[in-house]
Amino acid sequence: MIRRASLAATAALAAALGLLPAAAAPAAAAGRVLATLEAGRDQIIIVLALGEASDVTWEAGERELLLRFDGAVEVPGLDQLGPRAPEWLEYASAGFDTMLLRFARPVEAEVAADGRAVVIVARAATAAPPAGRDDEVRRAGALRDALLRARLLVEEGRVLEGRRLLRQLARDYPDSAETLAYLGVVEQSLDRRRHALWWFDQSLAVNADDPGVRAARRTLQDEFRPRAWVDVDRAQVQNADEQIIALTGFDNLPVGDVLLSGTLETRSIDTPSVLRPDGTLAPYSADRQRLRLTAALPLDPEWEASATLHLTTDGAGLTGTLTRLGPVDELTVLASLQEPFWGFVEGIVGGGVRDSLGMQYRLDLAPDTDLLVGLAGNLYGTDGNAWSGGTLAARAVLGHTVPLDPATSLRLEYGIDGEYVGFRDTRDDPNGVAFQPIPVTTRETHSAVATVTHIPAAGLALSGYVGYGHNRYGTGGLLYGLRLEAAPHDDLRIELRAGHAETTSRGTGGALDTVGGRLTLLF
Repeated sequence: MIRRASLAATAALAAALGLLPAAAAPAAAAGRVLATLEAGRDQIIIVLALGEASDVTWEAGERELLLRFDGAVEVPGLDQLGPRAPEWLEYASAGFDTMLLRFARPVEAEVAADGRAVVIVARAATAAPPAGRDDEVRRAGALRDALLRARLLVEEGRVLEGRRLLRQLARDYPDSAETLAYLGVVEQSLDRRRHALWWFDQSLAVNADDPGVRAARRTLQDEFRPRAWVDVDRAQVQNADEQIIALTGFDNLPVGDVLLSGTLETRSIDTPSVLRPDGTLAPYSADRQRLRLTAALPLDPEWEASATLHLTTDGAGLTGTLTRLGPVDELTVLASLQEPFWGFVEGIVGGGVRDSLGMQYRLDLAPDTDLLVGLAGNLYGTDGNAWSGGTLAARAVLGHTVPLDPATSLRLEYGIDGEYVGFRDTRDDPNGVAFQPIPVTTRETHSAVATVTHIPAAGLALSGYVGYGHNRYGTGGLLYGLRLEAAPHDDLRIELRAGHAETTSRGTGGALDTVGGRLTLLF
């Protein structure tokens, strides 16, 4: 048991042993903490002399004491405290603004602090648990100690290790509301918001009256509010087609445990010449539409399934996904059947469809570094003729984020995006001339991109990117763009964007210029 004591009482004892002056004298450097201890048969006294005034708070378990300072601290020789008094102290460690003391046995201790020094006096615990409650008390103490270790890992920046420990604790102690709630906090810090929400719900199922968890859940739930949006882009391919792409849709519409979303896409196409499914070349100017309806079902914090229905005037298609989220990774398996494929203008004009089976794997190598890889087999068809071409697609992206200041970050990415043709049908046009209805070609584009994001004020974000892409089977060129995101009201989001790419994954080889924006209303 750890309790607060008057500094006068504990400091007087430390001073009598000569500990307080010895520790305080050399602690002149800002951010430095000098630790001294005196261990005896009945008690141990630990004195922390602070190089500058600091507010200190603490949390305690049966055998652990977690101290938090109001700034980063350096503690020379901290790892030597344990070996100096092994019968009392198992180990001591520190990270950034946090220090953890792990006692070798259950203790009763007093802690006092005055901003310049912290004095800890610990004695062997004398209170025995009530008869029949030894296991219960031991189990509760083990949980408290493990939670403190997890908190220290997170506060040291070892977030993924801390999350791994917390997930194990959630399995071992499913009725620990504190563990479940802290898992939600950690998942939210990793931008895994849906799973953070799930853990908050689990915590409230154990303790529905925790105001802090309820407030955190309300804040997070706001991000999953139902919303409707309009998105418009103008895309111009050099020396080829121009498209106006208008989308209207909704997201996060709850129906029981299922979240529904939908998108109606309208493309206005104007091109001087396009290959038709019969092999003829002719101008084309028209509007085409497709509708997507998606139902997503979170199965538990590690699994999520979704199904999407695609509808066009040419027919219907389906896509299904199953996603598993591990402690540091995410794996998605997907399958599509007769999905309308509009990646090239010939597919839009000729009723292009795609059957595919693939996977995507994302791994957090560190909190600021991630790897994304994907692999898919594709079968393409047009105008009701299935399997006019087949490809193998592969993608990999390695990304690293560097904070430049509290409001600015730099994102560096290197990516490989390839599609390799396995077969393409050849047909004869009305004049008997051979042609290939699927314009997909083998490509392998390597790109390096740097993105800077700046948040000058709450509700406003500016980002810009620049990079270079090179197709190993073709040409290379620059890519760059700008984005502005604003939230002028709690229920309104605005996005404006523009971009240029001289190497793309489209069937046509010309440079692509885009400009567009999105307006979102939340309900």
